[in-house]
Amino acid sequence: MPRRALSKNVKISSQKARLVMDLIRGLNYSEARELLRFTNKRAAGLIFKVLESARANAEQLAQLENVLVDVDELWVKECYANTGTTKFRRRVRPAPMGRAYRERRHYSHLIVVVSSDKREKTQRTKSKRIAAATEALNKLEIFGNGEFMGQKVHPYGFRLGYNRTWHSRWFSKRDFGKLLLEDLKLKKELKERFVSAGVSQIEIDRAANRLRVIIYTSRPGIIIGRKGAEIDKLKQEISRRTGREILIDIREIHKPELNAQLQAEKIAQQLEKRIAFRRAMRKSVDEAQRFGALGIKVRVSGRLNGAEIARSEWTLQGRLPLHTLRADIDYGFAEANTTFGVIGIKVWIYRGDIMNPREAMMKR
Repeated sequence: MPRRALSKNVKISSQKARLVMDLIRGLNYSEARELLRFTNKRAAGLIFKVLESARANAEQLAQLENVLVDVDELWVKECYANTGTTKFRRRVRPAPMGRAYRERRHYSHLIVVVSSDKREKTQRTKSKRIAAATEALNKLEIFGNGEFMGQKVHPYGFRLGYNRTWHSRWFSKRDFGKLLLEDLKLKKELKERFVSAGVSQIEIDRAANRLRVIIYTSRPGIIIGRKGAEIDKLKQEISRRTGREILIDIREIHKPELNAQLQAEKIAQQLEKRIAFRRAMRKSVDEAQRFGALGIKVRVSGRLNGAEIARSEWTLQGRLPLHTLRADIDYGFAEANTTFGVIGIKVWIYRGDIMNPREAMMKR
């Protein structure tokens, strides 16, 4: 005895509603009800009301037909969200060149069907269904705060094992968490200690009781010091704290203008000095192209120029083939702590194609 409930013109996009509906499809009424109660999504509360309405409709139909219906026997037979109307709001969003766009408000129609009939044998198992839906939610979720992010692949992770290698190269079964925390603390301390040295990347190799630290910097003299005094002091401090034999390898970055991390940090420093963000972006783009970059993209996000409403601005010059595996794309991220708040800076630099990825990965 299936019974249907419909909620029209709900203020939520159909995509977000479908992600939550995938969690309850095929579950018992009580299980679906508890799952919606403890799901940290705005769509869960809206779907919960539709589910309760469907249950009430089923009980009302049973009373009219003089049929006894147990709530525990009800299960979610169907649930789906159809795209509703898209309306423009009065609020406008600022755009470049003095323009403005009207913000859109997405609506959807939520439908839930409950039934007390026996379930079909071809239905997927509950564990597989929940696992697939949870994986889809985790792809869009940012650390559980209910926000959603764009579906962009990290340029390094996309090319790992092809022409990129890992920044930490070691393996451990028992002490994995301890060693990982040690790596993160060491990288953070070195980054903060040599702020003026232009450190873009730190790699760590472990073998037995040896710890090898590879530091990529545009100003190696600051780290090495006079006659190697600074690097010897650094070795002793790390060895005393970790109890391992320390080897430090300093590698110079000959063209810091083509390093995305250094460019992002450079823009962040300029923004902290109250330089206009468009001027800082244009300067970095011109520098990279002058030193041979085939393409560069810079994106800044936050309260730009002290605006009350945060927004994102970006510029792209040249080519940026993010889906081409052989493309040598460098990526960097930095944050500028201004008086108006934190501004995030992302930089992508396309330096050409790598025709022999094996050799390139070995060199790295």
